[in-house]
Amino acid sequence: MRLAGLRSLLSEDRSVAAAVVGALAPEARTIIETRDALKAPLVHLLAARAGRPAIVVTTDDARARELAHDVAAWAPERPVLHFPDPDQPAYAMLAISHDVLAQRVAVLGRLIAAQERTDDVGPVVVTSLRALMHRLLPVEEFRAHFVALAPGVRLDLETLERRLVALGYASNPLVERPGEFAHRGGIVDVFPPGAERPVRIDFFGDEIESVRSFDPQTQRSLGPSPEVLLTPATEVPIWLGAQVATRLRALDLTALRLEDRATWSRHLEQLEGGEYFDDAAFYTMSLMPDAATLLAFCPRALVVVDEPAQMAWAAREITRTAEENRTRLAANGELPSTFAAPYVAAETVLATLDAAPIHLTYVPGLPGADARTRFVVEGFDAVAGYSGRLRRLIDDTAQLRADGKRVLLVSYQGRRLHQLMGEQGMVGVYAEALDETPTPGSITVVSGTLAEGWRHDASGLVVYTDAEIFGRSRRPPVRRFHRHADRTFLADLAKGDHVVHIEHGIARFVGIVQLRETGAEREFLLLEYAGSDRLYVPVDQIGRVQKFVGMSDAAPKLSRLSSSEWQRAKAKAQKAARDIAGELLDLYAAREVARGRAIGADTAWQHEFEDAFPYIETPDQLRSVEEVKTDMERPRPMDRLVAGDVGYGKTEVALRAAFKAVMDGLQVAVLVPTTILAQQHTDTFRSRLADFPVSVEMLSRFRSRAEQQAIIARLASGDLNIVIGTHRLLGADVTFHNLGLLVIDEEQRFGVAQKERLKALRANVDVLTLTATPIPRTLHMALVGMREISVIESPPEQRLAVKTYVTTYRDEIVQHAVTQELARGGQVYFLHNRVQTIHSWAERVRALVPHASIVVAHGQMTPNQLEDVMFHFARGDAQILVSTAIIENGLDIPNVNTIIVNDAWRFGLAQLYQLRGRVGRAAAQAYAYFLYHPEHMLTEEAQKRLQTILEAAELGAGFRIALRDLEIRGAGSLLGAEQHGHVSAVGFDLYTRMLAEAVERLRGREPEPVDPAPVVVDLPLDAYLPDEYMGSYATKVREYQRLARLRGIPDVEEAIADIRDRFGEFPPPVEHLAYLLRVKARAHALNMSAVTQFAGEMLLRVAPGYRPNPGIVLRAVGRDMRVGQLGLVWPGFQRDPAWRQKLLALLDGLIRWESSAPVPAAR
Repeated sequence: MRLAGLRSLLSEDRSVAAAVVGALAPEARTIIETRDALKAPLVHLLAARAGRPAIVVTTDDARARELAHDVAAWAPERPVLHFPDPDQPAYAMLAISHDVLAQRVAVLGRLIAAQERTDDVGPVVVTSLRALMHRLLPVEEFRAHFVALAPGVRLDLETLERRLVALGYASNPLVERPGEFAHRGGIVDVFPPGAERPVRIDFFGDEIESVRSFDPQTQRSLGPSPEVLLTPATEVPIWLGAQVATRLRALDLTALRLEDRATWSRHLEQLEGGEYFDDAAFYTMSLMPDAATLLAFCPRALVVVDEPAQMAWAAREITRTAEENRTRLAANGELPSTFAAPYVAAETVLATLDAAPIHLTYVPGLPGADARTRFVVEGFDAVAGYSGRLRRLIDDTAQLRADGKRVLLVSYQGRRLHQLMGEQGMVGVYAEALDETPTPGSITVVSGTLAEGWRHDASGLVVYTDAEIFGRSRRPPVRRFHRHADRTFLADLAKGDHVVHIEHGIARFVGIVQLRETGAEREFLLLEYAGSDRLYVPVDQIGRVQKFVGMSDAAPKLSRLSSSEWQRAKAKAQKAARDIAGELLDLYAAREVARGRAIGADTAWQHEFEDAFPYIETPDQLRSVEEVKTDMERPRPMDRLVAGDVGYGKTEVALRAAFKAVMDGLQVAVLVPTTILAQQHTDTFRSRLADFPVSVEMLSRFRSRAEQQAIIARLASGDLNIVIGTHRLLGADVTFHNLGLLVIDEEQRFGVAQKERLKALRANVDVLTLTATPIPRTLHMALVGMREISVIESPPEQRLAVKTYVTTYRDEIVQHAVTQELARGGQVYFLHNRVQTIHSWAERVRALVPHASIVVAHGQMTPNQLEDVMFHFARGDAQILVSTAIIENGLDIPNVNTIIVNDAWRFGLAQLYQLRGRVGRAAAQAYAYFLYHPEHMLTEEAQKRLQTILEAAELGAGFRIALRDLEIRGAGSLLGAEQHGHVSAVGFDLYTRMLAEAVERLRGREPEPVDPAPVVVDLPLDAYLPDEYMGSYATKVREYQRLARLRGIPDVEEAIADIRDRFGEFPPPVEHLAYLLRVKARAHALNMSAVTQFAGEMLLRVAPGYRPNPGIVLRAVGRDMRVGQLGLVWPGFQRDPAWRQKLLALLDGLIRWESSAPVPAAR
């Protein structure tokens, strides 16, 4: 969003101009009184007139992020950066989020550059008091570790790698995020914090040959860069580890508990060795010999303080909380009593802020402001709110337009708002950005977000934002998406994993081995079967091997190579797939001929109802709504499944469908599995429908018998529009006057008898089923056209990624997490998965936060007891729920935004992912703490699980393994329990491929075969990807699988160019592999089954009846090649030194002869 076109209107205002000019006068100390909405443009005008960098300090991080967002709209030509708070409790060993670290380091680098380049106006940086108090590395120490690299610079590769590690860069096979690097042969990829893109540094010996930027998603180079500046990747100065360790040794650790002393001793050794570890910041920030604050990184910056009167209170709170933590930890033997503070003293920071030249406030007549020159920005007034009533807004803006006002509507969904208002008669223009000053008597709709609107009579400007238009701010958070390069599932294979070979069955993966076969060195997957049988699978056939995923956690039975049991299991699964495909086809055909009632097109009220939705619809949500409406407007009954995680907007899809049905005179029944969900849905429906004449009631055990009878009577008479209930809705005494839509939430959770009643109920009405269980994409694609499925995969626009911490259990971490959440009015899940000790843990939590109300829930309670506890917690009657892992899957409590998982190592990856998904439903920042106890030695597998969930913290991270486990449940709910055995027998992937093939055959189409015969290429060339060339095992496996999927010649050439770009010039084995890929692609294009050698002869095995053009053969190879019974035979081909070139020329010639189409040249 850009609002540059409004700047002249504001700067010409007399009070604004006086404030800006006066504030920037030499030696001036000013206070400017203004509306909150005007602080962002004022910051821009001050920084622009000053012509230098600016640092704005706010009271808290949320305000800093919001203000940075707004300033950026007014200053699109200038970098506006948010310097975030590390979000750590003082004195706690808690790793700082990777993304937060990268963002902070990027800002420090930009400020140093702005200080050194005085010809550059530099950035505007917005930060919080807490971030400012955090101790930073001295500027000169930080600057001394900048490394500039450019072509021609001589540098030893090992030295560069050691320096990157010392600067805090993490080695990773694929560089996708700031602070990562990868070393492959003569190439180093690195992503400096603050850089827009990572760079690829190509070495020739010890000299840099080229520096190229590359796309982290595709990993392909984009173009040359003149140089790259490597800044430290972290503010943790691990290169000062020895100095920090010396100061640490001087502390008296004898008062520490035994386990804590062991931890501190281990960390001491790591610091002395210059080794980076997650808790290093805990020591370095407190024990650095010297420290600085953010302001020291750019002394020439203009410092602006937002709401100075609140700073002293905020500083006192920060100090008080820190001292409480320190006292408690020292008393518990977890911290030396003389350990230094991790922050700069509040008095020092407050004195600095008090001396800042400019203060901004919305509070008139602040005490102590007499010492400053006071300016008041006047003439800017609040505007009316409309809460989604667009008709009133249109009428009012039309009058303002007629009065010559410049009306501006700023909405995140500006285009849609303009369209909807245009349909209702509004005359106005739409703009993605406002670069020109709007003319008097105009209405302009702009896409974007602002905190609030205002009216300025002097310029005639009237600004409305989502806060006024819809009654609620629709501010999307500033967040950074990390796009991950395409990763295949097999890349996660570890030795010992179970796999499925499409021909030979279930085996254990041993690893990749190198063998010499027919005179050539090749690589193979080694699979181990029952009875210690072994199978060597050529890596070019890696596509025939998939990781085994069954319907349970039980290890599968290994197949025997010498028996036919695998073929029998496969045949049974194929028959089952054909049967279920037939059933689906019959159901589909029956639905097509069934007659229902076609509902009419959307009414004006429907538009108004949808416009009042207080959030931003995601593309998936809007698509799902349209699919549902299209189904409802057809004469046949709808039967659609909407799948999406909790909080992704399924209820709103159901609401819009329900409203549409009611507007057509029909009744709606919403069936849910639990009383809690019934209450939640009832609250949501009533809230959304409050402004419309639509009646909503709930039928559940929470209603008295008399109330239930009254509701049932209203349903029968048609007096009630929407009823929401549990299985009570399925009672024989419940009848409907005119039921038109049945919404079923989590149908798989109902019993057999209830499902039979559902069949009768859904006979000729529209049915919309909702599920929070992910549906596997492969299964979804197999059932396209057979089962109407809408999948909502994109998270809501306002949803922030859950901040995730993995660390040892400490009381102060729990106390901080709970206190922080309760302070903002939220609720907390504390998960302890052992019923025997859950009450003692509840008491421990109570001792840490005695003022909090706590309830306990576990699986040994009766269903009604459990439901009552959950209901009261969902209603907000308690602040903390201490429970086992029974947190209801479909439960949506937006007010719960912190989850603490005790003994997290006991959970599987899928469970951890699910548990973290219980928070983060609202726009507020959510937190997940996965804690383990130091006395439990974590297995390597447990460490890997916890590390994986920490690294996959951002939204859309493609959390492959966990989602895979969850998707299997989705498969079960779609396919039915009777299919579980077949899925477990052959693996999920193979079964879904069989199902897709069966569906295609029943539709009369020829499917792509489940088991396509591969083209075999066996020529006397050492062809493989060397370990040292690829850099890592995972990368090597990923590349082999990608290459095995290639078919067309252009795809092969693209892949070869990609490998050369990413990994460097080819060593001989890779050159040979590229050649074999080219041969294989051409043989595939000619429908050949093999290009092999035997006893000194090359055989090109052709399809039956194929007769190659003899002239082409003669021109390419000469008279040595003859046509045999099986194809083309080339005796003694190795005697010809040019046999490789001639073979490619022959294949290209045959392709041209067949297609008369040009063949892409080999690159």
